[in-house]
Order: sequence, then C-alpha cells, then structure tokens
Amino acid sequence: YMVHLGMVNKSDFQSSDDTKIMNFGNKVTVLTGDFFLAKASVGLSELENTEVVDVMASVIGDIVEGETMKDCKTVNDTSLAEWEEVIFKSQGSLFAKSCLAALKLYSLPQH
Repeated sequence: YMVHLGMVNKSDFQSSDDTKIMNFGNKVTVLTGDFFLAKASVGLSELENTEVVDVMASVIGDIVEGETMKDCKTVNDTSLAEWEEVIFKSQGSLFAKSCLAALKLYSLPQH
C-alpha cells in the first residue's frame, strides 16, 4: 500500500524528459507494489486458513474504498463520521484486521 502511494503526479513536470523519467518511476512503483501484494497473497494462502485470508483480503477492499472516498470529497464537505470512516478504511483497517487475523490464527477470543 505504501509503495503505491509513492507515485508522482506527472502534471507537475514541464519537460518531456522529466515526464519520461516520472513515467518510468511510476511504472516501477506500481510493479513493486503489485509484487509485494502478490507475495503477501501467496504467504496468506500458505497459512491454509480461509478465515484469515478473508479478513486480510477485506483490507485490500477497505484501502481501495478509503482512498476513493478521499478523492471524492473535499475537507469542507466531509462530516466527522465520514472522515473517521475514510481514515479507518484507508489506514486503520490494515492494523485492526491484522490483529483480528492473528487472533483467528491462534484461535483466541476476539473480544
């Protein structure tokens, strides 16, 4: 997730040489992020615990939804409840659901 955030907005650059360099850098950023996501997915599958895979897969959906929500609202148009949801989905979900997955792996109570 953090690797994908490293993409650069190419509209900030004037020259075509700078744009070519940024295009290359953005491609490397996306491919690196995808590589890490694939490795994490393989690692999850090796746990052979479908509940844990389900929880961690939902994190990906939460992050995408949270980042999309960030792009659709301005600060002035966002209520506190909406802001909390965006922050949870784009950042907190990974931490919270990783803890939940650990509890499921060790069959501990989730409360």
